[in-house]
Amino acid sequence: MPILNIVPARPARQCTPCTACCVYLPVPAGLLGPGAKPAGVPCPHLGATGCRYHMCRPSLCAHFLCAWLADATWPEAWRPDLSGLLALREWLSGGLPAALVYEIQPGALRLPQGARILDALRETTAAVVIVDCRQQRRRLLGTKRLAEWLTPERAAA
Repeated sequence: MPILNIVPARPARQCTPCTACCVYLPVPAGLLGPGAKPAGVPCPHLGATGCRYHMCRPSLCAHFLCAWLADATWPEAWRPDLSGLLALREWLSGGLPAALVYEIQPGALRLPQGARILDALRETTAAVVIVDCRQQRRRLLGTKRLAEWLTPERAAA
């Protein structure tokens, strides 16, 4: 009989106690309730210790991963509630990687840790859009150039 070498898996990261996405992300009407949830307004399902419906939460929430939750190489200090920045990764048309960063604590973008988070995103994306606490948007170009991501297969799409 073969010997099985079972290596325990690294525990998956957990959202709690962070609830940044439940407060700072806008949600279109019909996904959490009849009306839209504006950015900066807590989700109606959010309680003192997190989502009151966590086990049966909407699929929008169940499948959502902020950049910190999705990337095990990001340090604990970059968790949105600790860093003051909620970062999301997304794919633009044509397969270009991009990121969206919400400043959820005033001044977080000006801190050294904020600069490290933005640098990490710029190194792996073609563009980073920042939304500061005043809801002002600005764009940073990433270090990945269009030509690096535009393969013949993507160009034909």
